[in-house]
Amino acid sequence: MRIVVIGAASGLGRRVVAQLCDRGYEVVATGRSRQRLQLIDRRAETAVADITNAASLAPLLASADRIINIAHASTIEPLITLVPGTCERLIVTGSTRRDSNVPDPGADKVRRGEAVFERSELPGSILHPTMIYGGDSERNVTRILTLVGRWPRWLPLLWPVPDGGKTLVQPVYVDDVAAALVAAATAELSPARTIVVAGPQPITLAEMLRACASACGRRLHIVPVPSAMLIGAARLLSACAIKAPFSVAELQRSREDKSYDIDALRTELDVNPRSFFEGIRLLADEETELACTDQPPKG
Repeated sequence: MRIVVIGAASGLGRRVVAQLCDRGYEVVATGRSRQRLQLIDRRAETAVADITNAASLAPLLASADRIINIAHASTIEPLITLVPGTCERLIVTGSTRRDSNVPDPGADKVRRGEAVFERSELPGSILHPTMIYGGDSERNVTRILTLVGRWPRWLPLLWPVPDGGKTLVQPVYVDDVAAALVAAATAELSPARTIVVAGPQPITLAEMLRACASACGRRLHIVPVPSAMLIGAARLLSACAIKAPFSVAELQRSREDKSYDIDALRTELDVNPRSFFEGIRLLADEETELACTDQPPKG
């Protein structure tokens, strides 16, 4: 089976390619940067290609049995026009950000991409990951670990959290997302049309933050702050052209519960994601190893 992976040079993409190669599939990994493609598993064929440049991608897709698109959901629309009729299955990546009620151009693009995919009636599935942590491109959990690591050891680790961190989150480890994409593309039977990819159960934001600190050997003390106050401070910093640790939109989304049923992930794809407490220990160990060896990130 020949599988073309679009967006393969990302941290998630490299994991998908490696898992496919481990299973013995013929893999064509595409990306826009020749330099980043050099980081991909050498068992895969690599090619510089861009969805916005049909001439670069169409010839590669012509011989594909399956296609996995890891690029942003905004690329689904131009991709649809390039998928050959001989393709047995197309797997595209969305995001649970589509469920947010906060005005957000990024969420709008996910919704449009999903609508285009549904109208296409092409065989395949769209996978909607929640907050992905791990890899070299995520900015949420890694940013928290970085801030914790920089906090002076002699100072108590006090962390202002919107409304005490009572809202629910359901982050998912990057390797589990890769496993879901691989399973969706290679399963013997076509999986469900839409599948949410999330951790095994929701946890509170406060629990997530404390787990991050614990993985770094620190004890974090939550300082409840009204979310309206934090959002106001972020707006003020933005108006003064000062970069805040978290944007207004991120703080607004932090007030929304993220709780998802992952029955389809387990039953359709046979993927049982690890808990956040297990995944964050793996990530913290990796970050510590990289800091000690001064090696480039694996993700």
